[in-house]
Amino acid sequence: MSRYPEEALGLSGGLSGFSWGEPTMTELHTAYVYALAHLANLGDRSALKLKRLFATYDDWLAKAPSDRRAKIEEAIGARYATHVATNWDDLIEQALKELRRHQSENISVLTIDDACYPRLLRTIPDPPLVLFVRGSVDSLTQSMNLAVVGTRDSTPRGEEVAARIARFFGTRGFSIVSGLAKGIDTAAHRGALDADARTVAVFGTPLNKIYPAENKTLAEEILRANGSWVSEIPLLRRPNRNSFVQRDRIQSGISIAVIPVQTDVQGGTMHTVEFAERQNRLIFCPRPLNGQQHNKQYAGIAALIESKRAIPFQSEDYATVLDRLRAHSDILERSAKGKPSQPPTPTRPGRPPVPSRNRQPSASPQETAVQDKVIQQLMETFDSLGLSDNQDTFDAAIGIIRKKLYGRRRSTPKPGLKPVEDSNLQIFKARLSKPIDQTVFTQKWRERSGGIEVRFRIKGTDLTAIHTRTLWDPSSSPGSEGFFNVLQMALHDVARDCTVVDCEEVTNVNA
Repeated sequence: MSRYPEEALGLSGGLSGFSWGEPTMTELHTAYVYALAHLANLGDRSALKLKRLFATYDDWLAKAPSDRRAKIEEAIGARYATHVATNWDDLIEQALKELRRHQSENISVLTIDDACYPRLLRTIPDPPLVLFVRGSVDSLTQSMNLAVVGTRDSTPRGEEVAARIARFFGTRGFSIVSGLAKGIDTAAHRGALDADARTVAVFGTPLNKIYPAENKTLAEEILRANGSWVSEIPLLRRPNRNSFVQRDRIQSGISIAVIPVQTDVQGGTMHTVEFAERQNRLIFCPRPLNGQQHNKQYAGIAALIESKRAIPFQSEDYATVLDRLRAHSDILERSAKGKPSQPPTPTRPGRPPVPSRNRQPSASPQETAVQDKVIQQLMETFDSLGLSDNQDTFDAAIGIIRKKLYGRRRSTPKPGLKPVEDSNLQIFKARLSKPIDQTVFTQKWRERSGGIEVRFRIKGTDLTAIHTRTLWDPSSSPGSEGFFNVLQMALHDVARDCTVVDCEEVTNVNA
């Protein structure tokens, strides 16, 4: 029989004021979750499974030992059952001692059940059962969080951009999240402090071990500015080589979006990006300036933009990015209400997830902001109609709407038959003097052409354009520039030294 009472254990707002007499129900619950996470010799996934199986210590005690062991074997395997199913009085006692050590060092302990545990973090596939926080817990929960991260091997220009981003969003109600590392992380924290904004440092070590040591002064400034330090590693534990990778999921998990400023194609920043993708977080990348895009510090940024995994932006897009962040925050918060965390999806360590074959090209910041607002309005409508409660009902409703709007789906033309419209189309092919970004070029084309829509495809230095033949003939539109002249001006807007090396017009669209 347990030496602790078996009444239902209350859930609270975190362990910050810990009693030194008999433990309260709240303290027992915190000790129970702490023991699952750090004393029961379980892996993170196994601890999370048991927490879902036995939500409170009262649930644990309510089961007969034989029933408890059977459920444990079914959930995580027989080899853990003997150890985990017994000896819990001793584990709870040890947990209470270690929790009091944290309280003596002004460290708040938040379990996944606590009201002040970050809501967005609770919904990721593999949330930490326990978070340790020194400083302001409100900095995690009372404002929107934005992660600004990047390489330790940064350039002065990259650090300047990171600080500017942190200042802009910090003055607009965001807490700036980063990892306290040298380089971009340091610049992001400094930018937030310069703007009198809150900033959150996510540690890959226990909170009594500041890493790197040279950032001790910066870390202390963060606390004085009402920011916080966060870790999932308790005191007296040593981090392992995977600890910094695991902390990256917390950086993205507590944030609405991640902004990698500089990074190579591999490294900790890319881990944060991969976690952000799994967690449905937005990813923005500041577009490198001409002359710097070939630096190794921008290799990862270029890859993210080119693969459409990130939305590029420039300083004039800050306001649009801000609108998009606020809209996405509303979407995430709505989905987080009452939503339990999902079981973690197994992935190979160190290997990025396979991109979806159906990934759509990223739209401009303006277009995506409109999309988010539309999605938010649709979700509110679905909720009000009760369609979000049942997937079958939802699918049936969407099917009816699609049929009423568009009728039957168009059949695919038979091979060999050419649509009538194709007779008025023409292909223009060109070889450029250097590769350029298709998204930026398309935007410049629209500005130069007055909004004339042309289908462009740019792969390396090969450019292909498809439009009606009238575009090639300036006489068809009096006062307009010819296609080739507009093309050259748009190329010049993207890169001053980019020109057409060779080109040809193909009158047959199927050529």
